[in-house]
Formats: sequence, structure tokens, C-alpha cells
Amino acid sequence: MTQRPSIHSALKGVRNRLASVTLVHELLLSGFLLALLGSTLTWYEKSLYLGTGIRSLLAWGYLDLTLIAVLVILLRWLGIWRGWWRWVRPQALAGRIGYKIGARADRLLNALQLERRLEAHPHLSNSDLLADSVRQVSGQLAKMDLATLTPRRYKPPRRLVIFGLLVILLSWLTAPTAMLAALDRLKHPELEYPAPAPFILLALTGDLNVLGGDTVEVAFTGFDVVPTSVELIWEDKAGALFSEILPLSGDRFTYRFEDIRDDVTYYARYRNPSWFSPWTQIETKKHRISISDRPIIEQMQFVITPPAYTGDQSRKLGGNVADIAALAGSEIAFTARTNLILKDAWLELSGDAYAVNMGRKSLSGNFMLEASTTMVVRIVDRRDVM
Repeated sequence: MTQRPSIHSALKGVRNRLASVTLVHELLLSGFLLALLGSTLTWYEKSLYLGTGIRSLLAWGYLDLTLIAVLVILLRWLGIWRGWWRWVRPQALAGRIGYKIGARADRLLNALQLERRLEAHPHLSNSDLLADSVRQVSGQLAKMDLATLTPRRYKPPRRLVIFGLLVILLSWLTAPTAMLAALDRLKHPELEYPAPAPFILLALTGDLNVLGGDTVEVAFTGFDVVPTSVELIWEDKAGALFSEILPLSGDRFTYRFEDIRDDVTYYARYRNPSWFSPWTQIETKKHRISISDRPIIEQMQFVITPPAYTGDQSRKLGGNVADIAALAGSEIAFTARTNLILKDAWLELSGDAYAVNMGRKSLSGNFMLEASTTMVVRIVDRRDVM
């Protein structure tokens, strides 16, 4: 005895085909979108050399998105195949595809209900008539092309697919080596990769040590495509920042610090005028100009003793006087204290040198004033700085 076609079995076959179509379509669509997204991220990494934080965020976000997409696809496929969702149960499917068999949409629903009545009550008086009606609908359903049941949403627009494929192909074909390198950087987001720069900027003078009040010149040069100017940045001991634009002169950039008194940290930089670039600025290492104090006389006192025939008393003068008036034959004695430990000291009178008494940070001496003269006290510290 030949078993009659079953509407329920046919609808189950439709559901299984819908599950297969859904699985294949969503895998292909997700793979296409993930490839498009991955190519876009790789192109941005190639162009901008993203930092480790951004690359880590993108890499983990891409991985999470891929895992979520796979889980959702599998859950949807399993739900359709097992009939978990209400819209893929036999009665719901019958309502959706009834019009496909060339009749009203409710005809398949009616046939499904008749089939269930026959299964529950096989000895009805009109069972033959009901079975014939069910047989006709089952035959039509069995002959139907199930491919026509593919939902419209599973047929993506051709233009969108072509555009996406062109984006993927062009991004990889125009610079395959750079794209592969960018992809490798995205695979290792924890590593820092220096962005390529069009030129190198170097400080020619480096760290310097000068005496307070001196004039010092700093110089920089570049290699490859050197810009026409760079910016000099320096910071004083108080933390104040200063800047100056240095034009290219020959093959270098120079600047003179006049009468420098404080320690300075300096460097040169060039800021990229383009925002869409793998590098933002090129700068030299920071260098330091250290200021050494000169030895100076901090305190000085003169004692002027007039000739004995005058009967005048000795008088004292501070070291802040520029001119001393005294009678010929007067004895002029002096004492002084310095800021640094002394190595040598002497007295110059009109260019002639005379010895003085020298201590660690002190000195003293005297001379007889015979005529108008110019007096200069010379001191030298242990660094041989005068």
C-alpha cells in the first residue's frame, strides 16, 4: 500500500530547507561583511599606524563581533531546524506559503487541519472525500519549487555586493605588502610600531655646559626631505615654555641664546600639517644647557690709612664703591669673600700683578698708593674659571 503524501512532512521539509538557506546565506553575508570591515580596519592601520590602545580595542572588538555573529547564526539555524520559533512551525509556514500553490492563502491551512482530523478520526463518514482533498494539496506542495520560498531578505542587492567586493579588492591590490604588514600589526596589538617619517631631525649641539652670561648657539639638521623651517622649544628651570620658528639656513637650523643665566632644556620639532597621516610630529631628543656659576666676589671691604703726617684716622669703605679718593702715601688694605672655592687670586694695579693672601673662599691684601691707579682683583676657581 502506497503511503499518501503528508502535508506536515512537506512543511517540515520546507522548514529544513529554510534552515539550510538561512545558515548558508547568513554565513556568506557575515563573512562578506566581516571581510569588508577587516579590510577597512587594515587600510586605516596602514594609513595611520594606530596606537596600541586603539589597535587592541579594534582587534578584540573584531574578534568579539565575529564570535557573536557565529553564535547568532548557529542559534537561528538551530531554532529554525528544530522549530523553536513560532514563525517556522507548520501552521505558521502553511499560512505564509499557501498562496504559492495557486490558491487562496488559507487553502493550505484548511488542508493541514483536515489532515490532522483524518489522523485523529480515520473512520469519519466523509473520510475518503477529505483524504482526496488532502492528497491534492499534498501533491501540489510536493511539486512546488522550494527555491521560491527563499525570503527576499536573503537576496542582497547586487550593487552593494559589487561595491563591497571592489573595496576589498582595491584595498589589497593597490598596496599588498603594506596591507599585509598592517594586518600583522593588528594581529599583535600589544606591540608598539614606530610610524615611518619622511625625514630625520637631529640636534648637532647636544648637551652643553656654559658659564652664566655667555652666549651659546644651538644647531639642528635634517636628512631626506627636510622642511623649510622647524620649531625650537625650550623650557627654563621654572617650567615656562618658549618657542621660536627657525628657518633653514644652508643645511641647518640655528638659534643663539644671548646672555643665558638659567639651565634650559631644548629640542626642535616639526608638526605635520596633514591630519590624515601616520605621524603627527617629528622631533629631536631633548638636550640640556647647564649653566655653571662664575666665581664672583660677594663681599669686599677697604681700610684706608692716611699718611702719618696727616694725623687722620683710618676709615672703612664698602666694596660697592667704584672710585676711592685717598692721599698719596696712603695704605689701602682690603678683604673679600667669594662664592666659590678659590684656586688662585691676584691684584692688578694699572696692569701689574701683585700677590694677595688667599684662603678657601677669602682673600686679602694691601698696597701703598703712590699715584692714581686702576685696581682689579682677579680670582680663579678650582675649575680654572675666572
